[in-house]
Amino acid sequence: MALESYWPEYLRELREFRALAGAEEPELTAAGAALRRAPDDFYTATLTDAGCARWERLLGLPVVHGGDLAQRRFRIMTRMNEQRPFTMARLGEMLRACAARRDSLWRWTGRTSC
Repeated sequence: MALESYWPEYLRELREFRALAGAEEPELTAAGAALRRAPDDFYTATLTDAGCARWERLLGLPVVHGGDLAQRRFRIMTRMNEQRPFTMARLGEMLRACAARRDSLWRWTGRTSC
């Protein structure tokens, strides 16, 4: 990223601003690259190392040393696709148990649609 291209002509000529650009440009380039990589971490098929580490932490997966990125992605997808033993009635029980007062946050009506 050419930081100097955003400045007016009179600032480009000052050596202090050229030095400032030389110091800030690598940081801005790295930040821009991280920003462009961020959408890769939205999907398990395209996770980066940082994205895998985040999902492993969220899912409580142990860190396996020496595993490549494809193996880590596979472990994450496997954990995310596990079937959970939930029914609507059980979900209602769990939500009521979390509420400070019974039925204060959510009232189970037995209907499955809104």
